Amino acid sequence: MVVTYNMTIQAVFFDLGGVILMEAARDFGIDARFSLMPGTVTRCLDVNSRWKEARVGLCSYEEWVDSVREALVEEAGGQADEVLQEALKAEAPVNEAVMRLVSALSVRYRIGAISNTKTRDLERFIKRRFGPLFEVVVGSADLGVAKPDPDIYLHAARRLSLRPKACVFIDDVEANANGATAVGMNGILFESTQQLVRDLDALRVQV
Repeated sequence: MVVTYNMTIQAVFFDLGGVILMEAARDFGIDARFSLMPGTVTRCLDVNSRWKEARVGLCSYEEWVDSVREALVEEAGGQADEVLQEALKAEAPVNEAVMRLVSALSVRYRIGAISNTKTRDLERFIKRRFGPLFEVVVGSADLGVAKPDPDIYLHAARRLSLRPKACVFIDDVEANANGATAVGMNGILFESTQQLVRDLDALRVQV
């Protein structure tokens, strides 16, 4: 689904988890390894923890980890510490099809990332994994506001000295894509790479 404004696109912003990084695949793999019910690790990381506070910098990374440990004790019992260490060290696999698209887009457009994240200094993480491909990286924990707050999208556009209508934002969460649209960006709800290419084409974004 794409909501469009009449403009010339100059930048494309991507969400990380669920679009570029396949965090669900990582989490389900850990669930399977420890014979946990599917969804257990994701639930402990993002729902039954202090994730909502961590993503806007209201608790430290260490405090978030402690809250995940407490959630895992309830769900995984004596395996809690081992599951926690695996969840913290395992990197989510990259959606290679999306990354090929990102690389192709970078020839003509400025590329950025906007992510709700529990860790500060997201830019360093992105550069380590993807090199200089992303010109601007905006992490919620660094900024103190999370998607779909309007300020995070406006901040990203300002970082490139662009008006929101000159930007596309892609997210796998409908509320976050709609949040971008609400400030004037061209929000796309990500469902698959093929669908994303079609929606970009509808915006006359050249892939």
